[in-house]
Amino acid sequence: MAEHVAEFKPSAYGWGLIHAETGETINPLELVSEQKIEMSDWELHDFAIQIVKDQLGKEGKKVFSKQSSLHIDPSIWFEESDVPYWVVVRAVRYPASEAKQPANIQDIKANCAQMGKAGYFASVAVMNTDDPMVGKPLPLYRGNGIIVNYKGLEQV
Repeated sequence: MAEHVAEFKPSAYGWGLIHAETGETINPLELVSEQKIEMSDWELHDFAIQIVKDQLGKEGKKVFSKQSSLHIDPSIWFEESDVPYWVVVRAVRYPASEAKQPANIQDIKANCAQMGKAGYFASVAVMNTDDPMVGKPLPLYRGNGIIVNYKGLEQV
């Protein structure tokens, strides 16, 4: 008797992507344009987490968990010498130069104490590379240049 082998096939043609509202197939290449789209708060937060995560990796620390919800802390868990640590990340847009720790940072610290030896706060400030730094700040656009100010971890 012949053995049945499972076969996976896309459920839709092309990229296999379906528009959630219309049900039509989507080709992502057709969506590319020169239109400037401002980064959302979530995109900025996720970018800031990536900055911190990359720096931790360069320092030889092993990131074993990250999540980019704006409503869940901590954002990152990492290990150094087999000891777990946590990081709360916050991002700000120019003209702000430094993010503030959340008001509930001590609650976060208490909740994480069972799992991690210590915790940190990371502030990531970002500005548009074309910003003249006078008048209203320029928005941060997807795919455009940005300047990042990240000074490292601050122990909580």
